[in-house]
Amino acid sequence: MAIRSFVPGDGIQWEVISGNIRRYLGPDALIQPGERDGVQGYWITANEPLTEQMINEIQVDSQRWL
Repeated sequence: MAIRSFVPGDGIQWEVISGNIRRYLGPDALIQPGERDGVQGYWITANEPLTEQMINEIQVDSQRWL
């Protein structure tokens, strides 16, 4: 069953997370930019949420993207 989770966008580039989300969470993962409690970030729908390690990797990749 798919769950919807929020990842704050701090240090994460849209091009990086949207281009790699299926690699991390599988072919059915969906992502869209959004906001929660005034924090900009990304809503992800997948069978599992991103782990802290995955988020850290995406942040590192985002730094390289800049």
